[in-house]
Amino acid sequence: MSATDDNSLTFLRITDTTWENVEMSLWFSMVVILAVTLFILWRRKDDNYPPGPFNWPLIGNIQLNKAHLQLTNLKNKYGDIYSVTISRKNIVVLCSLDSILECLHYNGDAFANRPSCPVLRSLYKSGDKNEGFITADYDDKLEQKRDFLQDCMVDGTYCLEYDTEMKIGSEVQDVLQKFIREKAPFNPFNLLYPSFLNVTLSIIFSQWHRNDEKDTNFQEILKSLTLRAKCLKQTFPNIFPLPSFLENLRFKQIKERMRLQHEYQRKLINFHKDTFNPCVLRDLTDQLLVYVENGDDKGLFASSDMENILLEISGSGFESTAVCLTWLLGYMAMYPGIQSQVQEELDKVIGRKNNPSLADQPKLPYTLATICEAHRMASVMPFLYPHQAVKNTVLQGYDIPKDTWILCNVWSLHYDTRYWKNPKKFDPTRFLKDEKTISIPDCFLPFGIGVRECPGESLATLNLFLYFTHILHRMNIRPADDKMPFHMEGELEYLLLHKPKPFRIRAIRRDN
Repeated sequence: MSATDDNSLTFLRITDTTWENVEMSLWFSMVVILAVTLFILWRRKDDNYPPGPFNWPLIGNIQLNKAHLQLTNLKNKYGDIYSVTISRKNIVVLCSLDSILECLHYNGDAFANRPSCPVLRSLYKSGDKNEGFITADYDDKLEQKRDFLQDCMVDGTYCLEYDTEMKIGSEVQDVLQKFIREKAPFNPFNLLYPSFLNVTLSIIFSQWHRNDEKDTNFQEILKSLTLRAKCLKQTFPNIFPLPSFLENLRFKQIKERMRLQHEYQRKLINFHKDTFNPCVLRDLTDQLLVYVENGDDKGLFASSDMENILLEISGSGFESTAVCLTWLLGYMAMYPGIQSQVQEELDKVIGRKNNPSLADQPKLPYTLATICEAHRMASVMPFLYPHQAVKNTVLQGYDIPKDTWILCNVWSLHYDTRYWKNPKKFDPTRFLKDEKTISIPDCFLPFGIGVRECPGESLATLNLFLYFTHILHRMNIRPADDKMPFHMEGELEYLLLHKPKPFRIRAIRRDN
């Protein structure tokens, strides 16, 4: 036998051995997976945990891009409270008003924490603590921040509602001019998204930008906050729990932009400190400074807290508000009869020569009802940002272990026939009592409820009202082509945002 034959036999023996090892590894892996699966089934059968669909190890049982529909359909099989696995995370889903109220309203303190998010923790970290507002666990310090925001944005000690209305009104006029200049059909979101950011920066820092491509500073801010928003959405749920994710190129890019955003913001804060006059409050930053100077913060606001809370406010909310108004304008193009009723009410209350104002709100019930119905139908935030159980507790008769994720399915709530008649029909009158008075049912929760309720609700509501009324007071919203059927289709972005797929409308000036 030649050396070549010996080598061939040796190779074959090695190959056979290798394949045997591979085969054994495959069998071992299958046994492990089967054992894990049986353990999961045994544990679920044994304990008093909410029921749910079978969970494939390492895979889960929910598709992220269709989660709002899948999780609503699962309610029909498993009931108003059940468990699922999304991206390897065990989550309890709440679909009914009773279960959501029991969790967030009556037992809010027991479910007030947020799931751990390494990415956002690194962006808002101060020492060993997460100083971010959205993702931080609930404690006295976070409650203090919330009280401050509500004081500033609603009707508290530091609220400057009239000045805020003027700032929004100025930006609305700019948007109207852009609508008028659009001779061809256009996507309204492309104009509304940067506009709401401009309003936010104006309210926080008194920084107003030209909002065009020539304003490079504004474009950089827009890019930075857009990346931050993507980072937030991509980590809900935390589908990249491995430390290696923190080192990837995309995160480094986001962190570098956040660093630049911090530097820009720090300069604005220092400018406010140097020019601060407690008798003349210019914006939210001044409101925070006087809040600290008066000692109302009880020493809880450090410089890092101020930077983080202002950064979160500037980067949160403006996109969802732009998305909601985009849906609302699309509904007006789809339902011209409802649009005409809104315009008739505006003309009757305001007249053709005046501009809408916040003082007109109580006299515009149908307009307010139309905005509420758009909130319900679109459900821009189909799931409230997840909560986490602070301790072992009981919810709707089920045992909920400490650190369990809780997901409130607002989409299911807003389309539940137990609470809404013909929920797939766009009908503003469902929010009216005697066709004259606005009436908000308990099952309407676009901003959440309880101790973690969205603190920016009042600002978002104010923005939507002023933008919507100004636009419909001056413009008719029409489909891109009157001869073609107009419809909208939504898409879910990282579980957090329900956006309409891009569509085009025409904005035609109304005759005076």
